[in-house]
Amino acid sequence: MELSKAQSIKEGWVRVNDGSPTLWRLARRRFERSLRRPSRRLIWDSIPLTVNSRVLEEGAGGASLGLAVSLKTRAWVYAIDLAQEALRACQANAEDLRCRYGSLPFNPVRGDAFVLPFRDSVFDLVMSEGLMEHFADGKSRLIILREARLCLRPNGFLLLLIPNNEHPLTRWWQRRGYPWLDETSAVREYLIGPNQLACDLESSGFEVVCKDCENPWSTLAKYPNWGVLRALAYVLNRCVPLPHTLRLRLGIDAYVLGRKLSECAQP
Repeated sequence: MELSKAQSIKEGWVRVNDGSPTLWRLARRRFERSLRRPSRRLIWDSIPLTVNSRVLEEGAGGASLGLAVSLKTRAWVYAIDLAQEALRACQANAEDLRCRYGSLPFNPVRGDAFVLPFRDSVFDLVMSEGLMEHFADGKSRLIILREARLCLRPNGFLLLLIPNNEHPLTRWWQRRGYPWLDETSAVREYLIGPNQLACDLESSGFEVVCKDCENPWSTLAKYPNWGVLRALAYVLNRCVPLPHTLRLRLGIDAYVLGRKLSECAQP
């Protein structure tokens, strides 16, 4: 039952992507601003990636995350997605960035995070953004994590980025009609956040290296998403940092970094 529900989620996302050809096209200024986000800086500041490294982005959409890693580290990035329109957007986004920044080592591949089309132990980093929150049942999430673990080299890293749906206002946003929390949608988000993800990683043979959230002041503008509140939140996020305990509770975007444990070190 759980896996059939996961299949319906995947099919729902394919319909969303293939029905919206411009959904994942990158806006240049927004992409360049995203390079300053703590979740992005964590990658090039904390993970030893080089031109010889291999990186995989799962459920890539327009591959904003993967292209950022390729641009900043020059590691070779593979972006997988089931939807052909998403893969076309990946390629178009990569070409746009190549026109501006020069060569980028980047390759979109059609594939499924539940059955990755790669050999074991080939990647130094596997990552996803906006993927795990669409699977409510733990079994589906653990399949994705264990597939990622197989593809990672010893001591490789796994980075997961999701909306923080453990936020204290999530239920209120849901009642107010926030579309991604609509219970009738095949691609809805579930109430998963950094604490649940950390537990999932530990259950899948990973050591949790970092658990944090970003954009806490964007609580003011998540829903309703008014322009004046977005502008205020942007300034506050840049100029008024909050301590880790408050970020973890109030940040609207969560990220968890894990390191692959050796077989003998697994619990």
